[in-house]
Amino acid sequence: MIQPFFDDDDDMDMPCVCDCGRVFDLHNGIVDMQRNIVVCWSCGQRLEHIDRLETEIESLEYSIECGHIGKREGKKRLKELKKQLSEIE
Repeated sequence: MIQPFFDDDDDMDMPCVCDCGRVFDLHNGIVDMQRNIVVCWSCGQRLEHIDRLETEIESLEYSIECGHIGKREGKKRLKELKKQLSEIE
């Protein structure tokens, strides 16, 4: 079971528990549109970074497929991006 921990000692109007266990004020949370929930700021930042990487991967795959970028160069960058993504998730 995840033990909740608090962002700060201030009184919270609407305390919420994130999936990571952090207790945060609802007003300070970030909406995760894919799962339709509100998460703490640090989880929200991580999810936004994941979304950016996934978008860049899709764009790069399309560019390689269309020949807009060299296969060797594109596959090297693709490998780097996928490694970054696996380290975050």
